[in-house]
Amino acid sequence: MISRTTLDCGLRIITDTDATVRSASVGYFVNIGSRDEAPAEAGASHFLEHVLFKGTSRRNSKEISSSIENLGGGINAYTTNEFTSFYAKVVDEDLPLAVDVLSDVITSAVVTNEEFETERNVVFQEMAMRDDDPQDCAEEAFSTAFWGNHPLGVSILGTKESMNAITRDQIFNYYKSHYKPEAMVVSAAGNINHDKFVELVKQNLERDNFLVGNTPIKKRDFSPFTPKPSAKVKIHEGQFEQTNLFLGLEGVGRKDPRSTALKVLTIAIGSGMSSRLFQEIREKRGLVYSVDGLVRRYVGSGYFAIYAGCAADKAVEVVKIAREILNDVAQNGITDEEFNRGKNAVRAGVLLAGEDSAYRMDRIGSSEIWDGYAKSPDEMMADLNSVTKAQVEEIAREFFTRPLTLGLAGPKADAAEFERILA
Repeated sequence: MISRTTLDCGLRIITDTDATVRSASVGYFVNIGSRDEAPAEAGASHFLEHVLFKGTSRRNSKEISSSIENLGGGINAYTTNEFTSFYAKVVDEDLPLAVDVLSDVITSAVVTNEEFETERNVVFQEMAMRDDDPQDCAEEAFSTAFWGNHPLGVSILGTKESMNAITRDQIFNYYKSHYKPEAMVVSAAGNINHDKFVELVKQNLERDNFLVGNTPIKKRDFSPFTPKPSAKVKIHEGQFEQTNLFLGLEGVGRKDPRSTALKVLTIAIGSGMSSRLFQEIREKRGLVYSVDGLVRRYVGSGYFAIYAGCAADKAVEVVKIAREILNDVAQNGITDEEFNRGKNAVRAGVLLAGEDSAYRMDRIGSSEIWDGYAKSPDEMMADLNSVTKAQVEEIAREFFTRPLTLGLAGPKADAAEFERILA
């Protein structure tokens, strides 16, 4: 059962109770991500996520992690384009400690200059790890080209230049400006009593007067927008064994009512070994090891994309076949079998993932941040059940004829050759 409480200060607390489990997962979601950063502070949200784990007035960095891990639990954080999340999963009886530790991290971070510089080097190592991963590089190339000058096209990690230039004072001011209760959601799932959890969160976040006041914050514009790609093809050249590629087009934003139908379509043609993409590109021709369809949704816009990894001299053929499949689906639709498989896969994803308290906590927390409302599983299933084959095929006709953008990571390639395919 999902329950919600909004405090006078604007903090939203949401829980999904399941008394049949012994786990409890809790997350603190802050409505700030990489798309909200000015060019000079690119990467600040992600860097701050790292820095907050370096210590508080009550715990050093080791004590933050060991207090949870010594009990068999886990604690971590992640940054997206649109929010930052700090979370823990523990045995239900250890939930008070998890709330204590996460609240401490959120409200009372203390970072020395030495620790700040240490973490700057960690971020550079993370950048280097990304640059060694051809799939990450291909998606980054696609994203940069597809979003053009929009902030969604900037890496969550920032740039080497921005990370070199950013100062401790800048990060501290960023922290104090954005980590406010009215910009936050605290979510929990598992064996939890909602009212007791609300009191627990209030007690722990009242430190340092964190819950005092309700300062108006700038709200994100949910208006739909159309991306303006800066290039049809963007290539990240590197010494990789294969070419990895992302071939994509404009999809839907978070608020678009066609989201579920597009997800069904994506799975129907691009997910699993029985999908059309897998059968045509891998099974029949042996051109790839991995090929998948995917959807990314953001506030105001999003994209549908096909990912594949192949030998460099087969990349042109893979792109040609992928485009042919999109054209065929746009013109001729999908089979009843594909439609049913897509709906059943979405159904199974909702029901099976719901058995994990960490997934449920993350889903309701991120939905509350993104959409201002977290649907129950019954509401999600009602949305799915309302999707028809005709709706899915209408989306295919509209979307799969849109302009394509291609991001590649691999050995040197001829961009003009790919541009001709996409023309």
